[in-house]
Amino acid sequence: MADLYQLREKLPEPLDCLYILHCSGTDPVAGLELSAKDGKALSQKAEALAPRGEENEMISGECPLPIARRVTFFGLGEDRRLTHGRLRAALRRVTAQATRNREYQIGLAAAVRLHGRGARGLHLRPLQVEEERV
Repeated sequence: MADLYQLREKLPEPLDCLYILHCSGTDPVAGLELSAKDGKALSQKAEALAPRGEENEMISGECPLPIARRVTFFGLGEDRRLTHGRLRAALRRVTAQATRNREYQIGLAAAVRLHGRGARGLHLRPLQVEEERV
């Protein structure tokens, strides 16, 4: 099982990686609830890495915030094509990538709008992640 924290809570230790999900043609940091100082630092990092938001694009770098060691901008493709199914598929790809990178404590941030059937009734529920043993 995973421990879930909101970004505004103080974490017991820094995350291995903070994944920021965003659509093409949008500012990846806009819409996230950050302090002015943290928002500016993360915006500068986004400008330096220049993520385009294309579907499955992943660009990583050192995280400028004390909450994580690395930050990865993950592209979701065009905003108008983002549905529940596409978001679920993207989250599967993020967790698979985190597993490959041996990132055991990750954070997810997204300020996106879903389209398609049932998009109005979206309720985010805590994700349950079980440790996979080989």
